[in-house]
Amino acid sequence: MGADATNFIDKKILKSHIVDFIVLLGYEQRESNYFHFFKRDDYRYQFGVGLKIEKEKDFWNIYTRTPYACSYYDREFQNKTIRQIKQRFGGRFWSDAGNNRYLTNNEPKKVGAESACYMAYYGLNNLFTSIHVLFRSFNDEHKNNPPLYIPRSGIILANITTSYISSIIEDYFRDLYVALLIYSDKRESIFKNVRLSSSDMVDIADGKMIIEQAVALSFSFQNIHKINKYFETLNIKIQIRSALSKPRPSLTETYFEVLDRVLEHRHGFIHRLAIEGDYTEEDVLKDTEAVRDALAEVYHHFCEVHGWRDAIKEAKEYINQYEAKKQITNGE
Repeated sequence: MGADATNFIDKKILKSHIVDFIVLLGYEQRESNYFHFFKRDDYRYQFGVGLKIEKEKDFWNIYTRTPYACSYYDREFQNKTIRQIKQRFGGRFWSDAGNNRYLTNNEPKKVGAESACYMAYYGLNNLFTSIHVLFRSFNDEHKNNPPLYIPRSGIILANITTSYISSIIEDYFRDLYVALLIYSDKRESIFKNVRLSSSDMVDIADGKMIIEQAVALSFSFQNIHKINKYFETLNIKIQIRSALSKPRPSLTETYFEVLDRVLEHRHGFIHRLAIEGDYTEEDVLKDTEAVRDALAEVYHHFCEVHGWRDAIKEAKEYINQYEAKKQITNGE
């Protein structure tokens, strides 16, 4: 669960004055009544703060929220927003801590590479859950009235899903690489060997992209063997292949082999329309779990290499959330 708070201020105050003040605080207007605060700032902010303006009979309600697992700095800025609004416009406020009480803030003070890697890992939850939702929706839709070629359509869906899983793998490793590259003492030597596209250079100049992101985009993260070498170049202690090559009891493949096979499956499907006729829903869901576990193992490996002990505990909580959400999705 997230943390909620509401400032109640006099309805006589003009909405335009409220909006101007919120923008001065650093919020960006997304919709007419919705605003969001976020800035990079050494990865201090993980989700930022959401803010919504609503008018009731006697008050303007200024509602703010930070989600579950936000950073210390997200929650700190939410409290700052509550305080600044009260000082500027008066009124009172309510939060999950009580009437006119600021939110407690026991969130971890992660910054830099540790925070960036955690965000890349935390974001996997909904992505993998989406696969279970996809197949459940497909099966529910055709349970009572199956199409003429449902075995074929189911197999095609399973093959297509490998492209989605591969995109998760690619995006995850690229995010991790950017996070570590920013703080790496190898940055200069890596920059020297990279040729950036003109469009990426324009985006960097316009502030739409940082140079580390452009560098990562120049690399292919669609091959686990190349991925292994990219990270090894950043830090010789990062050994993704070794971390993922431990034997798994009663299973024929290591995690490294699973990632290699799934990525190659995607290449065959995208570039040659190679459809594996015996690759079923059961297979893709099994691969989904294996890939999710493999990427979790990568994150644990990074935490061990960098000594991020608290992050490992948080990762266990993440896994518990994923399992609970998956059971709900599957109707268990």
